[in-house]
Amino acid sequence: MKIILVRALILWAVVSLAYFNWQSVFRLHSFLVIFPDIMLLVGIPFWVHREAVKKKIQEYKLSSIKKFFLLAYGIMLFQKMLAVIVNEFDDERGFSFTLLLLHVGQSWLFNIFVFAGVITGLFVILRKGILSVRESLPLIGFLALFIEKVLPYLFVKPVLFFMLAPTTVLQYFLIFIPAIYALGALPDKRDESRKKRFLLATGVVFLCALIPLFILGKLSVHFPGLFPAT
Repeated sequence: MKIILVRALILWAVVSLAYFNWQSVFRLHSFLVIFPDIMLLVGIPFWVHREAVKKKIQEYKLSSIKKFFLLAYGIMLFQKMLAVIVNEFDDERGFSFTLLLLHVGQSWLFNIFVFAGVITGLFVILRKGILSVRESLPLIGFLALFIEKVLPYLFVKPVLFFMLAPTTVLQYFLIFIPAIYALGALPDKRDESRKKRFLLATGVVFLCALIPLFILGKLSVHFPGLFPAT
């Protein structure tokens, strides 16, 4: 059953990428699809060699807490930088290295606060055994669709939702799975039902996000140049 599910998800992602390659290149004459293509090219070898990657991460001489936050933030910022670079090359106004640096800086500053609650919340959830690693994957997927504003399409443009969802979720898996590997062995408490634990985990993430998002809102008001509304 697990193998069938994994293969179904991979097939879904391939169909999604094929659709957006066709839409971007032949209809919109845009190359923004390069970004999810890059994520797929990275994700396939990562999945194939995941055990070797896990071993390397766990053997690295640094505390599990430091490795978790460094990997989560580091991969996230790298992904956001790639997205900005692709956007800059696709800009009709032409490429500007100065604007590229500005937009990368803005993206990093913005997403450091946006992801603070998710990264911290996931750390608490896993270290406290609220969810197991496998159980945390649907939560990560839900948060990916929520943060990237894909979830509303489910109700207004379901076809677009089903095309966007797999690549969006896989990008977040690439951010968080290496960081999860850094935590090593984790407690697995199952006193409550899975539904209750999932709701509790979701609540933990949103509580952890309140202060960073409040600070981000204030910074956006006082420093709009550095924190433009997104």
